[in-house]
Amino acid sequence: MDFVFWLRRCKVTKLKTNISEENVEKVVQKIKEYIQSNSYKLPNLVNLFYDMSFLNKNTNEIGNQILKELRSNIKQLTPLVAIQILQACALRERPLTVRSYTLADFVQRNLFHLRKVMSVDEKSALFKYIAALELNLNPPRYDIPHVLYQLRNDLNDSFDRMNESSVLNILDAYRDLPIEFPSDLLNNLKEVVITTIQSNSENIKSYFLILFLEKFNNLRKSKRLNEQETEIVYEEIARRIMTDEYFGKIKNLEKVIEIYEDTEIPYQTLVEKVHAKVTSLGLNFFSLPMYQAFIKAGIDVAPLLESFLNSDFAKDLGIVYLCRLYTIITIIPGDKFKARLEPLRAKLLSSNENIIKTIQTLGAKGGINPQIEDLLLDVSHYPLCTKSLGMQDPG
Repeated sequence: MDFVFWLRRCKVTKLKTNISEENVEKVVQKIKEYIQSNSYKLPNLVNLFYDMSFLNKNTNEIGNQILKELRSNIKQLTPLVAIQILQACALRERPLTVRSYTLADFVQRNLFHLRKVMSVDEKSALFKYIAALELNLNPPRYDIPHVLYQLRNDLNDSFDRMNESSVLNILDAYRDLPIEFPSDLLNNLKEVVITTIQSNSENIKSYFLILFLEKFNNLRKSKRLNEQETEIVYEEIARRIMTDEYFGKIKNLEKVIEIYEDTEIPYQTLVEKVHAKVTSLGLNFFSLPMYQAFIKAGIDVAPLLESFLNSDFAKDLGIVYLCRLYTIITIIPGDKFKARLEPLRAKLLSSNENIIKTIQTLGAKGGINPQIEDLLLDVSHYPLCTKSLGMQDPG
């Protein structure tokens, strides 16, 4: 059990291990033998179900045993047990089996007696995980679970005890809930947060403001923040950028710009503040979304780009960075960097890597323009690249 727990932690934290898949399977088979001999109590079974789900291993036998234990004594179903089971079932990395849906359905139908002892955090987590299962589209009942309506009512009465994590859980839930599910909880939540930003913003962390925008962007357009609400959040972020430690990292500033572009509501001040911040940091960096946003806003990126090109990092760029750099140079106003285009083009065309896939990936992120399309046409006729792609050389 400790080994499986450790493997799950390594996967979640993206730590590499030198353990072969063959050795992992040996441990999994040993666990199955213990399950068949009824060697594990329910808490251990639930932990194994949780860990092995994250490892993308078959959990049918463990799930069956958990279901058997719960049916024999429903008092073993605690908030923690329910959350672990439903979170494991709600993982998006793997399709659920009918057996797992049956377990999840049994758990959600037996939450009624637990609601009185649950915290707001626990209720919001269950609201999120049950919504993610989309049981209205899946077996065994193909219906919206009644407990979602009960949790919605409970959460609507709990704003005074709700923390940022609970707010984000609710937003995640509405991403997956069917369109006919009532939006009153979402609308009330939005009103509370916007009001707090306007009147008591020091109680809101910067990372939450970013995630708040991002998760609203993930909703159907009819449920997203309107222009006025979005600008209130933008204004608060812009006010913090120069002084808040959170915005002292390029990756966080890049996240701001990516979400800003996804929102599709212009706010020049925010882009100008991000540019002022990255300039003040004095770092040699290159970010496709940030440079694109700066150029679109009419901001001169030449000093930033020149500083980057003169840095050691720019001397040995991989194909992805070369494609990004080519994209930016093609859209910068003026001729200052145009002399770099042909050498870049030649370097890209001589690459052994899958440049077509790279350019198409950039295109999915808004990196395609007429010059890139022209390069893509050249790549498809270039002998070295067509060979690497398994294409016929037209020459």
